[in-house]
Amino acid sequence: MFKQYAEILKINLDKCFDDQKEFLFCNAGCSFCCVINSYPISKLEYEYIRIGLSTLTASMKKLVAEMAFDVKEQYELFLKQGSKGKFTYTCPFLFEKTCKIYEYRPVVCRTHGLAYINPNNPETCHYPCCITYDLNYSTIVEKLGESSYVFSQEKVSKLNPKNSPKAFNLDISAFQTFARQHNMTEMKEIYEWILGDLANYR
Repeated sequence: MFKQYAEILKINLDKCFDDQKEFLFCNAGCSFCCVINSYPISKLEYEYIRIGLSTLTASMKKLVAEMAFDVKEQYELFLKQGSKGKFTYTCPFLFEKTCKIYEYRPVVCRTHGLAYINPNNPETCHYPCCITYDLNYSTIVEKLGESSYVFSQEKVSKLNPKNSPKAFNLDISAFQTFARQHNMTEMKEIYEWILGDLANYR
């Protein structure tokens, strides 16, 4: 089952990065997307992560669980204080700017770094947060506002890339269908899945 799932990931997401690699500067140690975010994932994605747990030492698994507990406490404080906005946190699998389950990371993580069409407003484009750190797409955009950008045709022309920069329509229907077929559609934040599976972190 997971061999087929991995193939779906490759076909639907990995090809996007290959197409845009001339504009992407993601590399080992780049973890901006993993520090201040949220990570809602399906049971299917978490079961795939569990395969990756076998590559971790017992001490690392324990640290991951401790991180998940810390996030839970942060969320409870967030609620208690009546904080507004979206609750964000550092992924429990991130240590020293490195994802410990990178090959098994969920879909949301595999879209980090790409420009994509805003599903809530198809007329607009979502640019990755790392653009503000002079990383992905930063060499070919013009800044319109505090957090608003647009591809600059002048800058793109000077670069003369093999492929044109684009905002992808990240269609995740293939993943949703696969999850439904295997009755694994339940969604939780990644730290919640960890806390519900502590036996595998000992």
